[in-house]
Amino acid sequence: MDSSVEKSLKYGSFVVAFFVPWICFGRWVFPHTTSKAFLLYGLISILTALWIYLVSTDTRYRFSKREWLMITPLLLYVLWMTIAGLTAKNVGLAFWGTLMRETGLLTLYATSLFALLITSLSKRYEGYIYKLLTWVVAGGAVVTASVWLGDEGFNAAVNVLRRGSGGGVTGNSSLAGAFLLFILGFTAFLVAHKQTIKKTWLWILGTTIMFSPLFFNAYGFFQGKGILGSARGALIGSIIGAIVAFAVYATLSSKKIFRALGVGGLIVGMVVFGVVWNKLVTPGTKVHQAFIEQASGTRFAFWEIAQKAMHERPLVGYGPENFPIAQARYFDPQFLSRDLAFEAWTDHPHNVYYDNGVAAGYPGIAFYILFVGSLVYVLYRNKTLTNLQKSILVGTLIGYLIQNLVAFDGFVTIFALATFASVAYGSSVSVEQKNIIEEKSWHPTLLWGLLALSVVGVYYLSYQPACKAKLYATVLGSKLDKRIDRYDEFLSGSSVGTYWDVSGFGYDEYKLYARDPLAVKQDPKLLPYAKRDIDAYTGYLEEVAKTNKTDYRLYFTIVNLYNTKIYFSDLPYDPAVAVHMTELIKYAHGLAPTDPRIHWLYAQLAAWKGDINGVIAAYQQGIKIDPTLPVSHKLLLQFLQGIGNQKLYKEALLNAQKEIPGFSMQ
Repeated sequence: MDSSVEKSLKYGSFVVAFFVPWICFGRWVFPHTTSKAFLLYGLISILTALWIYLVSTDTRYRFSKREWLMITPLLLYVLWMTIAGLTAKNVGLAFWGTLMRETGLLTLYATSLFALLITSLSKRYEGYIYKLLTWVVAGGAVVTASVWLGDEGFNAAVNVLRRGSGGGVTGNSSLAGAFLLFILGFTAFLVAHKQTIKKTWLWILGTTIMFSPLFFNAYGFFQGKGILGSARGALIGSIIGAIVAFAVYATLSSKKIFRALGVGGLIVGMVVFGVVWNKLVTPGTKVHQAFIEQASGTRFAFWEIAQKAMHERPLVGYGPENFPIAQARYFDPQFLSRDLAFEAWTDHPHNVYYDNGVAAGYPGIAFYILFVGSLVYVLYRNKTLTNLQKSILVGTLIGYLIQNLVAFDGFVTIFALATFASVAYGSSVSVEQKNIIEEKSWHPTLLWGLLALSVVGVYYLSYQPACKAKLYATVLGSKLDKRIDRYDEFLSGSSVGTYWDVSGFGYDEYKLYARDPLAVKQDPKLLPYAKRDIDAYTGYLEEVAKTNKTDYRLYFTIVNLYNTKIYFSDLPYDPAVAVHMTELIKYAHGLAPTDPRIHWLYAQLAAWKGDINGVIAAYQQGIKIDPTLPVSHKLLLQFLQGIGNQKLYKEALLNAQKEIPGFSMQ
């Protein structure tokens, strides 16, 4: 029976390594992430039970003191993130993360456990880490194929790929690029292994990745779209990683001249990086301007918000995945300009170090650096890998860290980093061929007890969230007349999604009606369903708001849905409803004091009451927050023009032209 447990754990790890990066169930909401995450949570629950059983009954799976010391930086990072999660602004959001990203504490726990059990298995089986990597790379091959067949490649008639935003089954080109950067490194690592057989397919895979639509876009080049792919951060990271790998390889050489060249190259590289980074973050420089032209200036706004949040809570931060709360508190009104409006509801600062800082304060950054730095040290001290293999892995890690200066981690990249840690740890442990337990016996009570606990984990961490993800997709994807009576179903089952995603669903619903409200209002067939739909979803969001007190978008959306309902129904002014809406707006204002849209809501409320002066005052308050924002001036001018107040219109227009040179109503 013990042998069956061992085999189940061993081959189960291969299943995780192969399937998790690419599995994608199209009928789940955000299938590119939820499919992978809930599969991982379920499998890890079972594999962890088997691992604990083996560790308890077989010393070959246990870590030595030296090995515990080796993995301590990872454990410290997880511990500190846990503390930050327990003290987070929104603890539920810290634990679950969002359905769109699946990067909360639960993913950190699952991937960290994966790294630990892989390291433990490496103590038991000679060459296990190479077999695991073969499955990892095979999974990467599936991801690569999906990128080629996706919307930036051959555009195959598969909905999941067409909605993949260039990333195939990962759902995002930047995340796919970062993940495949790791796969490139693992592929090169296997090629450099003397005993690896059938290397031809590895060479083919590496070439296919490098010339995919993400890196050097061969398909796009022949289509006249240029040679550079869409994951430019990953491309730059892979190039820098390759340079670092060469420098590290020279540094590890037995010849002094090569060591000197390697060390010198690394020093020069760090100096160059420092100079370039300084120019990147300095406004007015060519590097800074070039970056804005390629990726917009929102990155710098995000980083400024993150810095303010870290200054406010320097020790434990806002909590993992709680950046939306910080972004609301320190909202930059320029996000409302036409070019940047798509970033108004961002959920990450697009920099992994700021991400850790907002999540867990300055110690969060320190523990993260300690963790990734320890991986380099572990590889340096490794006695089983060749210098070339060490260099490839270090270069891969550095390339990933470089691209993450302007990006954020997603589920697949966190999984890839955990796999990288598994390789570093697993190749450094001592293989225990001999069981020093004198009488090894099967302990059925312990095994079945652990498996029973794992079933509980599967139910609450995998099955129930998966059902909720499917429910969201089913209801929200239904026709209007079919979904109206089903919103209350969202209140049962797992709480996943209620901390951020549902306000996004609601905001999308509001935008759907706000796109052309007059057309909806004049459609006698559509209007009754639209009014019932808004009523039903607003009621659901009101229930969510009773427990979710940190999601600014939630309150903002509820008020907008009320305004839409008032417009569709031509409701007369109702003081009771107005009081409730005012309370919602005031609460939202406390969450986002620098967002002019709060005052636009006050203006709409005053208009409903017929308070013309109140409307004007509200729009003027919005302008005061940021006088350089054109849309605030336009709203006031449109209202003044509508009521025919030419005197105030001229005054407001002159003020707008004074604040914004070249301003026009176009």
